[in-house]
Amino acid sequence: MIGQRSPILPPFPSQGLVLWLRSDIGVEFANGAISGWLDLSGNNNHAIAAAATAPTYTASDSNWNNLPSLTFAAGQQMTIASSASLQVTGPLTLVSVVRSTNTSGFNTLISKGPSNQEYDHYWKSTVIAGLRHSASDMDSASVPAQNAATIVVWTTDASAQQQIYLNGVAQVQTVTAFTAGLSTSNPVMIGERSDAGTQLIGSAVEFMIFNAFQGGCQALHQYLGDRYNISVPVTS
Repeated sequence: MIGQRSPILPPFPSQGLVLWLRSDIGVEFANGAISGWLDLSGNNNHAIAAAATAPTYTASDSNWNNLPSLTFAAGQQMTIASSASLQVTGPLTLVSVVRSTNTSGFNTLISKGPSNQEYDHYWKSTVIAGLRHSASDMDSASVPAQNAATIVVWTTDASAQQQIYLNGVAQVQTVTAFTAGLSTSNPVMIGERSDAGTQLIGSAVEFMIFNAFQGGCQALHQYLGDRYNISVPVTS
């Protein structure tokens, strides 16, 4: 049963924040399995999980500065019912803090709808980082290292500005074609895409969605870097 929680004050600029999941606050359990993850943004976009497909919880993870983490294995994911705040057709920022142990295929982080619908935040673990919004792409030739805690930020104004950051470092983009997004009733999925085969294998500690462009976003990177002991540049 998903409870209610008052929003907490984010230690970073929060304009447009519509989803904020953090592993040390609001993870709920039923019969020993994760059943829910409370949205801290105040928008009630809570994530739920079925017992058979729920990620597993680690109360103190040495890979994450001894903070709690959620580990996703094959077939495991969490879902968030669609809402007006998650149906983002304009500027959009997707943030995932993950550590993938996958060595092939995709690592889906945040997805709304199947391939080419709404937004799809992923990387191909040995090929190219690609983060997709609607039917357009923004790709980078760099990918996060395997078994490394990584802050992945994708941001666009849905017009002329877009950027991918890995641990606060702006990446060279190989594709930068973007249009306004679609709006459907598809749920948001954490850790997998609805057409399957694009699974995050590894652990995660934070996810965010903003309906705003976050160019630079140094304060956000610094907050995440300090919290999880990830090195980020002083400026980005």
